[in-house]
Amino acid sequence: MTLQRRGTASRSGDASAPAGGRGGKAGSGSSAAVKVVVWALQALSDGTVVSGDNEGFVRFWDGPSCAYACGVETHTADVLCLASASSETSVFASGIDHKVVCLNRLGVGAAESEGAGHYSPAAPAGGGPAGGGQMAGGVWNLAHAYRAHQLDVRGLCIAQLSKARAPEFHAIERKPAVTGNTTREILVSGGLDTKLCTYHVRRFSEHRPKRIWPFPYHAVASIAAAPRLLLVMHRTELQLWKLGPRPSPRRQGTLGGDGAAPAMTFARQNRDGGGHSLAASLKLGCATALVCSAVAPLGHAVAASDGRRLRLLRLSQKTDPAAARGGLEVERVVLPDEAAEPCQRLAFAPGGGEARLFAATNAGKIHVIALPPVAVASAAVAAAKQEKPHAVIEHTFDFLRDAAPLFAGGGGGDQDGLVDPGGLGGLALPFAGLTVSGDGAWLAAAGAGNSVLVYSLDSMALHWRLPRPASRLTALAFHPAPPAIGTGGGRGGGGALGTGGGRG
Repeated sequence: MTLQRRGTASRSGDASAPAGGRGGKAGSGSSAAVKVVVWALQALSDGTVVSGDNEGFVRFWDGPSCAYACGVETHTADVLCLASASSETSVFASGIDHKVVCLNRLGVGAAESEGAGHYSPAAPAGGGPAGGGQMAGGVWNLAHAYRAHQLDVRGLCIAQLSKARAPEFHAIERKPAVTGNTTREILVSGGLDTKLCTYHVRRFSEHRPKRIWPFPYHAVASIAAAPRLLLVMHRTELQLWKLGPRPSPRRQGTLGGDGAAPAMTFARQNRDGGGHSLAASLKLGCATALVCSAVAPLGHAVAASDGRRLRLLRLSQKTDPAAARGGLEVERVVLPDEAAEPCQRLAFAPGGGEARLFAATNAGKIHVIALPPVAVASAAVAAAKQEKPHAVIEHTFDFLRDAAPLFAGGGGGDQDGLVDPGGLGGLALPFAGLTVSGDGAWLAAAGAGNSVLVYSLDSMALHWRLPRPASRLTALAFHPAPPAIGTGGGRGGGGALGTGGGRG
């Protein structure tokens, strides 16, 4: 089946067939076929084929007969992507004019005058579906549209949410669920503005889209203090650098003649001696791009996660400094299946405390993972080499459950926030921050809907829910002393709050 418009159709007076020129009108005096660039196709189970083209039309075709059925001018520019609900009663389209539209299927025999925006086609040229141009599945109408993006929308998809995964989303679905159906659907759109937007499928016109502002802020570098190591995250590999000794400051006079403090500069490291060197390049064999990584403060462990699983590596110094990997021995640590879930944020406990890794997972949980011992007695080294080190889950915090009271009053949160439990089902992604206090007594996490929770690592319990900030959080850190937490976000948002007490 060739999807094209013929200029002769419009001149013969048949407006139902796709004619040349914008809006279905043929160019005057031209009998040549005017081709249409089709950017997107969607096939439905009843044989209907849906196309989106460069004229801003969403067109419906009868697959078995290869006949044109109807078309709706939904956009002012090219339609680049299409998606359909699993029920196939709704089709979504978007493109260059960054408008996301919903077209609903009406029943067979629907009246043409049902209301503004409804579209009922005439019979297509050459003989098409019977019933006054209505296809076997009825006719289609333009239901609603949103402009949540600022640039071209290049992708649409339908995501399934289970009831266990998103109970709040199911709660706002007032229509009874189909027997045995435990999932609900959301539409996700992605554009050149790097935003992802989510929409209700069944109640598209009633709930405004939620915007996930640009992809989460993930640090690509982390530092270990002793030894001085720098971990740099690339797309599918990690680079571990040994940093040279700290440069000594030298005075360069004063900033003024009024007794101001002298200006301080630092000597640049010599490349040939005392400088930085690449200690190891760790190729992890990732199937997808790395999402987050971290190095332990004492430099004895490295953790990294891609979109599929978490990886934990143990580092130790070789006796021969000239050995491979810059004298470092790298060993993979075996993780329990639950601990190996893909993560959004990683953080190690500060040096001097218990060896722990904190992993914020895609499922909205935070695992406290106890690491294997840093060193092994020399007499047991040979025996220890025979089996890989293992890590265990010490505790798991349910971030979504603990944050739920912040959304008890409903509401979808501000448009600059993340998708929150009051809006589209408690999606935890992405975590905006995960940090541990310097004394190892407190853990803070920022996630869904700008919620910030503080956990006590002594009692392994939720300690405090911080007030939700007005703008999206982009930074989270503890002050060294006294115990206080600072937050930072867009539009100049941020603040500092005490945790309410010290250790014990």
